[in-house]
Amino acid sequence: KDFLMVLSMEGVHQENIETIHIPDYQPEKANIQVKEQFVPKESQTKALDFTRRMNLLGAPSVLVELPTGEGKTVTLFFYMQEKGLRAGIVTSARYIEEWQKNIVKYTKSSMDRVLLVSGGRVINDIFRGVHEDFDYVLMSIQTLREFFTAYDESPAACLDTYGGTPFELWGKLKLGILGGDEMHENLKTGYLMHTFLPG
Repeated sequence: KDFLMVLSMEGVHQENIETIHIPDYQPEKANIQVKEQFVPKESQTKALDFTRRMNLLGAPSVLVELPTGEGKTVTLFFYMQEKGLRAGIVTSARYIEEWQKNIVKYTKSSMDRVLLVSGGRVINDIFRGVHEDFDYVLMSIQTLREFFTAYDESPAACLDTYGGTPFELWGKLKLGILGGDEMHENLKTGYLMHTFLPG
């Protein structure tokens, strides 16, 4: 309501705004365990503490910045382990293989616990319920961009092609955590991704 009031003050009339209710969902639990040889460094502990504080304040999204080489990847895995919820990772297609290696390197998980979303057919399979038993969802931002663009151009055609809409994807995946890597390379898609998230 506050956001609508600000829009009204800026001259955007209510009749020009379409409100879409995105239903909440219960995230799936996940067994994500970081290997014992990895212990948070001081900078990682500070990043985790900051994230916890922001969560307590009700922040739906937290941006964590660590210098190169300080272990952003393993910090995300520490947080995933702490939450114990199904986790999504969004990154450029060129980093997918690196993330697959990182999951095996830093956690006790095997690749059969990872759902790889690369290509529209996988999104269609998700909506059809083909994939249901996984702890991680590793998503190509290019695939998401194509999905979001299809919805933007024609919601009805998107529904026919993919079997669902971007608003429904997160609930279908039952993600509890969503992390992004190198999102500065795809700012528009990153922004759109957040607009389709519930809450």
